Amino acid sequence: ARHDGGHVPARRRPPLTAMSGPSWAAQTVGALLAAYEHALSSDQGAGLQEARLSAPFTACAALERLGRAGLAPCAAQAVRVLVLGPDGREGSTWEELAGTFTPLARLLSARHGTGSLHLVLAGPNLPLAGRREWLLPEAAGAAPSTLRLSCHQGLYHELQPAGDLLPPFAIALACNAGIWGYPSWAPTVHKVCCAQGIPLVITSYNDLEADDDAGALEGLGLEEHVDWAWAPEENPCRVAARWRNAAGRWAADSAWWQCVLPGAGVGPPAAGGPAAEADAGARG
Repeated sequence: ARHDGGHVPARRRPPLTAMSGPSWAAQTVGALLAAYEHALSSDQGAGLQEARLSAPFTACAALERLGRAGLAPCAAQAVRVLVLGPDGREGSTWEELAGTFTPLARLLSARHGTGSLHLVLAGPNLPLAGRREWLLPEAAGAAPSTLRLSCHQGLYHELQPAGDLLPPFAIALACNAGIWGYPSWAPTVHKVCCAQGIPLVITSYNDLEADDDAGALEGLGLEEHVDWAWAPEENPCRVAARWRNAAGRWAADSAWWQCVLPGAGVGPPAAGGPAAEADAGARG
């Protein structure tokens, strides 16, 4: 199960490293663009066959839906994304982690001319700490761009707000977070959404958990029809592979998503779904 973010002391940034070789990206830029556009355009899409593309595709789709991907169309500025609750599934080495988020940098470069992407990852189960930066060379369909990763182990709301942990962030992303199941999310949600005004994109394993996440957020004082940029709905960038959880219900990574943004003016449906406490044993 996933939790929210943390802090490590500032470290000197290592020299820029050039990425090369197939380990940095499973697809060409053209293939990435085609897979992404297919996911967004398919009304009854079956989801992504490659699970690792779900997080970067979801982040790109959220940035575009919020109209924030074009904030940094040159190398002098960076699109900054806060990733809450990552763990070894995103990568247990710097190379694996960079491979996970290179597709996001490529998509933003190809679709919006973004020259720099800075991801700040925070979570108690994050296997890495420190900073790394890479140059993504020019490729067909994408200009050269920079990918910077900053990893912090611990709970985000317990951080000292300094250095790369300071806003602004275009979005915060919490994949399969289980907001309803972990009290530690409450102060993080308050800090991210209410104190810092960052749009918080949350994914869930199925519709019932998404509904319970929304209910837990309302329990923190957020209001339906007021504090959601979009209500819980099926995520076009979900993972295709499904399983049955302990309650016998279908689940998939990032199957549903919602975005909390105080004052945005849209909320979850008035009629809530059944509680998902029975699903607790199925979270991983």
